[in-house]
Formats: sequence, structure tokens, C-alpha cells
Amino acid sequence: ALGPLVNHVLARLAESSHEATNWEMAARFARLPGASRCDRQSTAEVLSIMQPKQLAKLLTDVVVGALGIHVDGVIRRLAQDPQSAAQWATRARLASLEQNARLALCRSLLPVLDKLKPEVREEVTQLLGGADERP
Repeated sequence: ALGPLVNHVLARLAESSHEATNWEMAARFARLPGASRCDRQSTAEVLSIMQPKQLAKLLTDVVVGALGIHVDGVIRRLAQDPQSAAQWATRARLASLEQNARLALCRSLLPVLDKLKPEVREEVTQLLGGADERP
């Protein structure tokens, strides 16, 4: 039987058009809960070459949590498209990111600040304005 993380990733992959090579990526996710640091890093590298629009659909809280410290490069890739980053961003997701990834994502959201949900806009302006001192 497939683990819950794999089922989750496979469901996300099925929702959008992806090439067959993404099955390899999904297989890597199967090993994430018990994966070594190298496996998680390799998976993050695979995700980092995906289109930001795909990442906005695939990067659920479960996936972000499973990647752990290796999510920064994936978030930087997502941040390359402000519209996709805006679609993905929530207050909880921003708070879950480490500082560098959070800053990169918030900076990418500046061009679409007026289109963000009010709570996300508040987080972005607080962080970039220096008012948010949470770890």
C-alpha cells in the first residue's frame, strides 16, 4: 500500500498535466517520511525545476513539511512567478517557512500585493517592513 504522502502527491499530480518523469518524482516522495537528508535534498532539486504554476498546486502543507529545511530552493522557484506565489500563499504557509524562504516569497508578492488576501498582505507588509520579529 502507498503511504499517505505518496497518495497526496499522486493526487496533486493527477490534477494537472505533467510529463511521465513526474512519476519518478512521486516515487521519491514515497521515501520522504523516513528519507535521509540526501533523499530530501534530491527531491527538492527535482521540484525546483518544475514550473511555478505546477508548484502552486503540488506544494501542500504536507509536502512542504516533508521537505523540511530543503524547501527553500523550491519556494524560491515558486517565487519566480508572483501570480503562482499569490495563489499558494496563506498566513499559515508563510509562518511555516524559514526566514530566508519567507523573505524571498514575500518579496515576490510585492507586484501583486493588491490581489492578496488581507491576512497574507498584512504578513507580507509586516515582514518586509520589519515589524514581524517572530522566528
